[in-house]
Amino acid sequence: MFDEIEVEEVKARIEAGDVYAEVVSVSRSGMSRRIRFFVINDGRIERITHIINGNYKQGKKYVNDDGMSVTGCGMDMVFYTLYNFLGYERAKNWSGQYHTL
Repeated sequence: MFDEIEVEEVKARIEAGDVYAEVVSVSRSGMSRRIRFFVINDGRIERITHIINGNYKQGKKYVNDDGMSVTGCGMDMVFYTLYNFLGYERAKNWSGQYHTL
């Protein structure tokens, strides 16, 4: 588990729209995908996938260097993952903005 300061910092970055997401792969059926999440700190790219996965409201997902495995289809799964990580109380005021690579 990650300390509360790290988690809160990532949540604040998501709310500010400072998060980058990369959909690494999508299964043939389209029912799952691997997504990586990043922020830029002082000109450096930092992966935050492990923090999102470690505190994900829908339960931990399989995660490695290729990203975290997210299942579902018919909607924006990056948005869905970030929304669930934030939790309803914080996400209800979130603009839903993020960047894709």
